Amino acid sequence: MKNEIIADLGSNYRASDSTVLETIIEDITKQALFISNRKTSDGLEFEIKEAVKSLYLLRGTEDVESLSESGRNAKYKEVMKKLREDIISNGKRRIF
Repeated sequence: MKNEIIADLGSNYRASDSTVLETIIEDITKQALFISNRKTSDGLEFEIKEAVKSLYLLRGTEDVESLSESGRNAKYKEVMKKLREDIISNGKRRIF
């Protein structure tokens, strides 16, 4: 998964950020597992990759509620909300 994310990030990825990216992947995976009530990330790869890329690109702006740059808008707090909504709306949440 890490190599796919790096490829997707392209020139936005810095090789010196390898540890940072791994940490973000671990954190997002834990959250995705918690939200989906699963024990493994099988089937959640797409949602995890999208959230990781968003958080990686928003690093350094965690205290900023919204960001507008080159015609693109982003809200940091929305990444986790979107992760939750994507998992639930895609039917990937297990209910016991």
